[in-house]
Amino acid sequence: MSIWYAEFQQRAATSFTLFCAIRAPPGQRQYAVYHGCCEGKRASVRLFALPRGMIEFRPEAPEDRAVIHAINQAAFDGAFEAELVDQLREDGLFLLSLVATIDGAVTGHVLFSRLGVILDGRAVAAAALAPVAVLPEFQRRGIGSRLIEEGLAALPARGITAVFVLGHEDYYPRFGFSPELARRFESPFPVDAFMALELVPRALDGKSGQVTYPPAFGI
Repeated sequence: MSIWYAEFQQRAATSFTLFCAIRAPPGQRQYAVYHGCCEGKRASVRLFALPRGMIEFRPEAPEDRAVIHAINQAAFDGAFEAELVDQLREDGLFLLSLVATIDGAVTGHVLFSRLGVILDGRAVAAAALAPVAVLPEFQRRGIGSRLIEEGLAALPARGITAVFVLGHEDYYPRFGFSPELARRFESPFPVDAFMALELVPRALDGKSGQVTYPPAFGI
């Protein structure tokens, strides 16, 4: 999947710098930066190579909190998701909070938090995936997908065996989420939008169960 980003910097009225990075197949150029100078209808562009590893993923740090709030607010055009993250952090319910950075600047965020799940009378070590947010100018470049993949890969080491998500039925199945797997759990959500994923085989084997979201979700 191609991952690229663009940044526009206005330099007076006649010049601009456009940074564009592309993840290419092995052996091909990985990244490029375009510098353009425009005078009236004339424009010139120069191409430069950039080093690999421009997009990085890491756990959030205390100094990231303000920008994580801003990213969620911008991505969802509202305050709910940003305040949800803040409240879950305050309540001590974080399991994994990851950020995506480009040249050290945080551009995306995903949160996995503790989720109460009971199946056939037994507790399941489960996480809720929500929210995942990318700055609007960096969206549709695969950053959100990479954040989800990085998080799912890290959760088993934290003892998590299953993940639940409420989201678009055409998006989350690509990561292995299944609405069928979630239907054995009581839920107020549309059946096709509420999905589950087993991180450990047969973690959700059973007949019926309940999922209890923390109060911060307002469910």
